[in-house]
Amino acid sequence: MSEVQKPAEETPAVVPETTTTAATETPAVTEPVAAATATPEEPVKAAEEAPAAEEPAKEEPAPKEITPATDGQLGYKAPGLVKSFRFVKRHFWFSEEPVESKQLISYFQNEKLSFAHPNAAWASQTGKGLLFFAKRAEDKANPAGIINLSDVTDIAKDGSNEFIFKLHGQKHTFQATDADERDSWIAAIEAKSAEGKAAKEEIVGGEGYKSELEKFST
Repeated sequence: MSEVQKPAEETPAVVPETTTTAATETPAVTEPVAAATATPEEPVKAAEEAPAAEEPAKEEPAPKEITPATDGQLGYKAPGLVKSFRFVKRHFWFSEEPVESKQLISYFQNEKLSFAHPNAAWASQTGKGLLFFAKRAEDKANPAGIINLSDVTDIAKDGSNEFIFKLHGQKHTFQATDADERDSWIAAIEAKSAEGKAAKEEIVGGEGYKSELEKFST
């Protein structure tokens, strides 16, 4: 008898163990979003930004008012080798009052008669346009010198407190105590010179002047 065949034992299939490693989920790192820096809007720049405010114009100091001198003491250098060597103090003044020739004895002694006589004739009519001087203020009744300002030229400042002008081509130099006094004398002499030049024709053409001048020449 044939052997009864035993049914073949089924060998269970070996299922390999599958080790499932749970993936460790790493939470996504969320980088903080930088907060947008709010930039304030810049003001619109108009025409190359706003034009710079104009600086107020600087006020220039008003020119100092000069009061023309009327009289006073000045250092004086007359023309000539000896007289122009140093300053001598003299009292100078202006006056429109006529001066009689008998009051000018000292003047005639100290001035060339070619200048003294015409000036004395002018002074006998008016003091306008003349600059008188003497050693002292007390001697004003008897001037020791007369300068006819109608003939002066080139009036100018000289140094810090001096001024000059020319008379018949010769230089006369004056010294004040300071610049302000100097300027006041220049203002006065310029005004009196202009006044004398304007009146010269009338004065020297007058009968009184001619008559007085004739007395000196006889």
